Amino acid sequence: MFSHDTRLFTARITVSIACLAGIPSLVSWGQDTAATAQPTEDDFALQNGLDQFPPELSKDPDDIEALLREQLARPDAVFPVGPLTPLHSFWDEGTLRSEQLLGLDLGMSYTMVYQRASSTVAGPKDATGGDWDFFGSWQICESDHFGPTQIFFNSELRHRLSSIPPASLTTGTVGGTILTFNTQDYSLPELYWEQGQYENGFITRVGKMDPFLIYDGGRYVTPNYAFLSPAFSDTLPMPLPPAALGVVEEIYLTKETYIIAGIHDANGDRTTAGFDTFFGEGEYFTAVEFGWFPNRRETTEGLYHVTLWNIDSRRNAGRPSDRGVALTLEQQFGRDGNLVPFLRYAYADRGLKGIRQNVSLGTGIEDVFGQNEDVIGVAFSCEEPSNRVLRDQYVVEAFYRFHITPHTHLTPDIQVVIDPANAPSKDAVTVFGLRLRTLY
Repeated sequence: MFSHDTRLFTARITVSIACLAGIPSLVSWGQDTAATAQPTEDDFALQNGLDQFPPELSKDPDDIEALLREQLARPDAVFPVGPLTPLHSFWDEGTLRSEQLLGLDLGMSYTMVYQRASSTVAGPKDATGGDWDFFGSWQICESDHFGPTQIFFNSELRHRLSSIPPASLTTGTVGGTILTFNTQDYSLPELYWEQGQYENGFITRVGKMDPFLIYDGGRYVTPNYAFLSPAFSDTLPMPLPPAALGVVEEIYLTKETYIIAGIHDANGDRTTAGFDTFFGEGEYFTAVEFGWFPNRRETTEGLYHVTLWNIDSRRNAGRPSDRGVALTLEQQFGRDGNLVPFLRYAYADRGLKGIRQNVSLGTGIEDVFGQNEDVIGVAFSCEEPSNRVLRDQYVVEAFYRFHITPHTHLTPDIQVVIDPANAPSKDAVTVFGLRLRTLY
């Protein structure tokens, strides 16, 4: 589908953009924008809450910067206070002081997921697991021309609360029934330096980062806030390294268009630093994304992007190379912009994660019952396995996320996998899910 030199081409684009980002003429429009009076990110977060945030390098709600902004939002909730409210208030006061005195903004979150399958190929039908994250940013300095200089970090611990974690449910579904909720020792999967912001016209990120949060993102591409099934919360044909050393550059070509180019260690791992594999093995994941986000900060805002990617063969891991494309179309409709349909498509030449081709479409209904952070989501997906001996499989999923208190939300979820590819004797498998998440 792409030329043989895709990897070299994308790597050259990455280096070229990183060099050009330092030329003031490229970011002059950003300086003009910064000179005009515009709402700050904090103002925008307070007004609009979690699901609407200004475009930055990551378009994913799980990015560190988005998580820190979420702390500023005060969504409508069933109860204005809860058992953890005193702890939340104590944490808010402490982090506010650290940000004012040191420029250090800190956050914590804990997410617990329960899933029950109507049937499994082997093993238990029930699974429960949790994910604890401690993250933050340190603003070192700020320049009128080149924006803030910041260091971001995220540490996490994943654990099971039953005999198996949710990621280990064996329903015969290629790709599984949930993303990330497995077991993992406490580690530091993200630690990176970032320069610039939207107002400056560019953003540079260097260090260990999660490529999943950078490419082919969207407001519902997250297992922590929206759909649990990887058919919607992941780009299954794209074999992204789980966390890897790398360099990413984003340039805003206009006030509504951008290009992102990056290179990452193809052998990256969430629990190791990765210097030996990045510099020693020289096997990389590279990507270029072109995006358009019309009507920024309006109720008719959209997000449209196409991502071209390539991953080198990995000798020690015994994995071949692959390349592909991903497309996302997302648009707000309605007087208040609370109807958000989306269409996503992804293709890989080989499909190293078990899925070669995937198309999904659905919609989010936001501000349900007048609550500014309640969301209902419904989606359908068709997936073509990499092994063509297997049949195509289909996934239907629906969820309703609502806030119990301003800091804690609960999400009942149900997904139906029709013709699970790895269970040819089954016509369908139903998986009920329940997610509880609290943020400090």
